[in-house]
Amino acid sequence: MNDLIDLSRLDTGKFSIACEEIDVDRLLTDVLRMEEARAEDAKISLEVGSCEGVVRADRERVKQVLTNLLDNAIKFTPEGGTVTISAVPLGEQSIGFSVKDSGRGIPAEESERIFDRHHQTRSEDASVSGGMGLGLNLCKQLIELHGGRIWVDSTPGEGSTFCFTLPAVVAEAVPA
Repeated sequence: MNDLIDLSRLDTGKFSIACEEIDVDRLLTDVLRMEEARAEDAKISLEVGSCEGVVRADRERVKQVLTNLLDNAIKFTPEGGTVTISAVPLGEQSIGFSVKDSGRGIPAEESERIFDRHHQTRSEDASVSGGMGLGLNLCKQLIELHGGRIWVDSTPGEGSTFCFTLPAVVAEAVPA
């Protein structure tokens, strides 16, 4: 329901973000703590890869994006699988985030539309229930509102990696 409200506010231009400097390592740790119990219940291993840097973004909205991506990764990863979250500097201007799973992957024809509103990937597994197809579209809009971009790399049978960029806070040079 909250995603629907946020999308409505985005559509009408009544959505704002409150940017601040965010330590990426702390952000990822906070998000992982929120998802640990869910992953444990699903018998999925959660791992943290590299996580360096500082971004300028709305903390709650970036948490919302990461939580959505982690929820999806856990949902589509079979028992005993692994989900890894990481963030690394991409030059001086941006930081790249990724959520990688060892799930079923997404066919190429689905990957092209995965961020469209109301689009849901087809699942042969009846135990995997979909939502309303709003989460990834909301993620896309939130990341673009921050000046970043989001995409997916996936191979059927090998898993998916959802990636996005956010502007980095560039360290100021200290006078000699």
